[in-house]
Amino acid sequence: MSNQVEPVGNGAPVISGVSAPAAPATPPPAPAAQAADPGQVAELTQQQKAAVEAAVEEANRALESAAPSIRLSLDGETNQVVVRLIDQNTGSVIRQIPSEEDLAIAARLRDLVGVFFNQQI
Repeated sequence: MSNQVEPVGNGAPVISGVSAPAAPATPPPAPAAQAADPGQVAELTQQQKAAVEAAVEEANRALESAAPSIRLSLDGETNQVVVRLIDQNTGSVIRQIPSEEDLAIAARLRDLVGVFFNQQI
């Protein structure tokens, strides 16, 4: 079989005897996102909260010898892990991530989302 270049109606050359590459298969549709109650985003079950608290305590024990000035905790209102850098001489907090202000904003936003989207599915 010989390949020949032939012009087509619009003037673009086409090689006869050569098949065009197959069109790429369309990817499967993305799975539908689970509808979650936005007011419940930061809520943990008692079992999850206990597991996170245990992990935080274990991390604190591991950090005790390597980095005694770093302390981890779980914020009770937002369920976020908080990292504090502690001055070893005075015991005062040098730096906290997220800050107290950030935690207060997160808690307030969670409350507001609950007000705006307080519906059952």
